[in-house]
Amino acid sequence: MRSRLAAVLATALLAAPVFIAPLDLGSLAFADAIPMPEELTAEQKLLIGVWQEEKPILPIGLGHSFSLRTLAFGNDSVTILDFGGIAPSSMFDTSATKGKWTAMRKDKTTLIVTLDQGEGRGTTLTLVFDGKDAFTLTDGENSRYPESRFTRVAASRSQAD
Repeated sequence: MRSRLAAVLATALLAAPVFIAPLDLGSLAFADAIPMPEELTAEQKLLIGVWQEEKPILPIGLGHSFSLRTLAFGNDSVTILDFGGIAPSSMFDTSATKGKWTAMRKDKTTLIVTLDQGEGRGTTLTLVFDGKDAFTLTDGENSRYPESRFTRVAASRSQAD
């Protein structure tokens, strides 16, 4: 009985690769592989990342209020986070504007960025670069915001290389 059990076990072990091979377990190890990299434009390579306004601005006509903005550019999406308020009154608030963006180079240092929020909403931002990690922003439709300088606080991994 023992020799018969040993023979059955030996046969099963020898046959196991035949039954396991069709499962192709090697491909399972790569099931979570990342997709191939997208080809980025020069404008995307320049903008993708997080940009912080260097200092709070005082929007024109809004009394004692201040605003401090952060821009986060993805491949084709952008979020503008605005933190502001009236400090002497201890009144603070946040807002976020999301949308899709495209950029067109005006000259060597200037990009015209079009923000599309859908349903006919959006704005045009003029970015004048001072090197690759800083620009001065002018908002074409929000004239209450004066020109303001932004610096890069985070870049994509590919930009850091």
